[in-house]
Amino acid sequence: MFPETIVRAVCDPRGLPSKSQFLPTLFEIRSACDERMRPLLAAEAQRRRLAEMDADAPAPVSEEAGERRKAFISKWREDVAFMQAERASGTSLAELDARKCKGDFKDRVVEALDDELSRLKADSKASPVVLSERALQAFGNMAFGASS
Repeated sequence: MFPETIVRAVCDPRGLPSKSQFLPTLFEIRSACDERMRPLLAAEAQRRRLAEMDADAPAPVSEEAGERRKAFISKWREDVAFMQAERASGTSLAELDARKCKGDFKDRVVEALDDELSRLKADSKASPVVLSERALQAFGNMAFGASS
C-alpha cells in the first residue's frame, strides 16, 4: 500500500534496520513507512489546495480594465496627497502659490485658483460694491493729490 521508493528507503540497511536492535516488527515497518509518507501526503494536500484556489480565482482582468484600474488608483492617490497637503499646510489649494508648485500639483492648484476666481467674480456681480459720496470724494482726492 506504499510506493516502492518508500518501502526501499525504510528497508534499506541505513533506514529502519539501523535503528532496531533486532528484526523490526510489521508494526515498526508500517510506522516507519507512514512517517516517510507524511511529508509526501502533506505536499499533495497542499498541491490540491492550491489547485482549488486557482480554480476559484477570478478570471484575469483584461489589459484595458487593468489600465483603467491603475489610472483610478493613481488619481485616488493624487487626491489623497492633495487632501493631506491641504490639511498639513492649513490652507486650501486655492490659497497656495502656484509658482512654487510642480507638475500635476501645480495644475491642480491653478485649477483651484481659477475656480476660486470664477466664484469671486460671480459673487461680485451678484452684490457689487457701492461707495458713498464721501468715499468717492476721498478716493478722488487721494488720486489727484488734494488734501481733505
